Amino acid sequence: MSCTAVVERRLRAAGLRVTVQRLAVGEALLHAADHRTAEEVQARLQAESAQPVSLATVYRTLHTLVEHRVVGHLDRGRGSAVYEWLDEQHPHHHALCVDCGAEVEIAPRLLERLERAVKAESRFTPFLDHLAIIGRCAACEAAARSQ
Repeated sequence: MSCTAVVERRLRAAGLRVTVQRLAVGEALLHAADHRTAEEVQARLQAESAQPVSLATVYRTLHTLVEHRVVGHLDRGRGSAVYEWLDEQHPHHHALCVDCGAEVEIAPRLLERLERAVKAESRFTPFLDHLAIIGRCAACEAAARSQ
C-alpha cells in the first residue's frame, strides 16, 4: 500500500476529510524515522513542493491530526514539541530524561496494565497510544546523586 493510501485510510478512519494539507503533513510524518518539530515538517513540505506552506497551516493541520489521534504530540519541555505518526498496530511510549534528553522506549505491555488499573480504579478510559514519562536516565540519576 502506498504512503498516500496509508495516510488517506487513516484520515478517513478518523472521520476526517482528506485534504492536500493533511495528506502532505501525514506523509511527512509517516516517512520520518523519528519525531519531527512543526518547523521540520514545514521544511520538508517546502522542499517537496513549489507551493509555499505556512507554519500556521502546518500547526493547524498537526493540531487537527493530534485531536483525532492520527498523530502524536510530545512536549519535551522547554518549548520543544515534536510530532509523530501514530501506528495503530504498534503503539510506543517514551521515557525522556530531563537532564540529557535521552529517550528510551517503554514496552506497551507495561502501559496496558496501567490502562486496566486506571479503568478499574477511576472508571476513566485513558488514551495511551502515545505517552511520555519524564524523569532521569540512569547516568543522569547517578550523576545527580554524586553531587
